Amino acid sequence: MKQLIPALLAALCLLLASCGTSPAATLPMGTDETPVESEAPESTGPWAPTGEQMQKENAVTDLLNESGEGYSYRIPQLNCQTQDAELINTAISDELMPLVDEAHTAQAQGYDPTCVEIGWESHWCGDVLVLLTHSSYPNDCAYHQVYCFDRITGTRLTNAQILDLCGVTQAEFEAGAADAAERCFRSIYPDTMGDDALWQEQLEWTRSAENVNDDMMMYPDENGKLMLLSPIGSLAGASYYEHSYPFAE
Repeated sequence: MKQLIPALLAALCLLLASCGTSPAATLPMGTDETPVESEAPESTGPWAPTGEQMQKENAVTDLLNESGEGYSYRIPQLNCQTQDAELINTAISDELMPLVDEAHTAQAQGYDPTCVEIGWESHWCGDVLVLLTHSSYPNDCAYHQVYCFDRITGTRLTNAQILDLCGVTQAEFEAGAADAAERCFRSIYPDTMGDDALWQEQLEWTRSAENVNDDMMMYPDENGKLMLLSPIGSLAGASYYEHSYPFAE
């Protein structure tokens, strides 16, 4: 077991976003094929394109469920030597690698891992790479993290910078974020359930400052539109489930 984990760490370092290179399309889940490259945005900054970029998929393959199928554990890393890139890589590893360790421990002890899948997806908004990771559990539970990385400056965007990139002022965000969360809630649980006390309670929590605030997860979509990602109160199962939804109607 102790010899296995360092090998996993090495195997799971993915060439996701190489500073100074052109962006490539994200691989579909569970494939090892070389992705088709996309044209790099024009730029003149210190991390302007200078060569090819590759994305590779490496997955843990020694964990099988009762049906003999492999669990899909895919962990990305930024291939960029800046302080913020290294901080992102550390955050990703600290968040997800313990789940792989726990999965091996679980199977060694004769029971199934609680985390059934780890994955990621990415897209570009101009020179900004948007990377979303997730860890999934039974009964549709999933937990996410969002990282927005500017390949020109080699830095991670703050929420204030994301709002500016999307053309949303702080005042507009504060006035509209709770309404956006409510629209997501109502799209899942229609108004016909509005007389239910739990419905009202979960809607109020979904809109609350505890749940919707300046520190919540957000990112630009491919067209520069602001997306929010937050827990949405649930009427069954877990007390909430995380959802991604647009800020604007």
